[in-house]
Amino acid sequence: MSAPLRVYWELPPVKDGGPEPEAALDMARSFGALKIFFLTVRLTGSREDIAEVLEAAAKGGIRITVSVSSPGSFPGWKAMAAADVLELVPADAASLGRLLDEVKGRSGKAEISVSAVPSRDNTQDVIEMFRLALGNGIRIFSLANPLIPYGLVPDGGAAAFVLTDRERTMLKEGLEALLMPFGQDIKLFVHDLFLHGSLKLPGLGGRIEYAGCQAGDAIAFIDGQGRVFPCATLPLPLGDMKTESLKGIWAGRARKELRERLAATASGCAGCVSIEDCKGGCRGIAYLIGGHESKDPGCGK
Repeated sequence: MSAPLRVYWELPPVKDGGPEPEAALDMARSFGALKIFFLTVRLTGSREDIAEVLEAAAKGGIRITVSVSSPGSFPGWKAMAAADVLELVPADAASLGRLLDEVKGRSGKAEISVSAVPSRDNTQDVIEMFRLALGNGIRIFSLANPLIPYGLVPDGGAAAFVLTDRERTMLKEGLEALLMPFGQDIKLFVHDLFLHGSLKLPGLGGRIEYAGCQAGDAIAFIDGQGRVFPCATLPLPLGDMKTESLKGIWAGRARKELRERLAATASGCAGCVSIEDCKGGCRGIAYLIGGHESKDPGCGK
């Protein structure tokens, strides 16, 4: 592999189009053989084989996150023994309350985190989710990028996830007020480069030596049908694990050409004095709104 790889894997039940148990097990084994560093398994429903799948991946020394968004997708004790992090991905604060009720006694050794995708209409709800999580002892948070291949249509739908200056300011002020008292105890991961750069929180700082978009390089997203994408926000398929291995896909022409395109400066960023710092920002959102040559629409320059 060209870089330490973080894989996000959507794993629905077989009845919802997910891989058959043996295929899922083969995929998990292949991740271990490739020495993937991090694997996030996003469960959208119950799977009887999930313990075996996670155990197979864990044998490769991978740090595993199990991501759930509904009480019905929680794995059992045996499965959670292989997980390092249990990530709760609620739709809103009320949903988080139900997830927290369900998680009691289920996480085992796993740390618990809360992840939310900021949008133009949920800024206050994200703050309330984090407030509720803090009250329940959670100290790991993520403001994630949107999951494009499922439920987000490229024809303008991505614009809902481009924060305005007002919304970014509301999030900044709300997060700093909530998290500052906890100091270094808090871990916060922020996908929005421009929000990240404005936050003043202990241990967070700026994106020093930010290397640019990692889609298709240090990041891969695998959807519920086994299709491989550069990341969750860039819906350009690189291959299909039903017919080829992840190793083969990563060595293929589609990924190579994509990386060359992402490494080049988008014409929308030409001449910008900040390009050496932001490297064009999120190229997935930019692509969905204006094509490959567009700049990250969250950039105010």
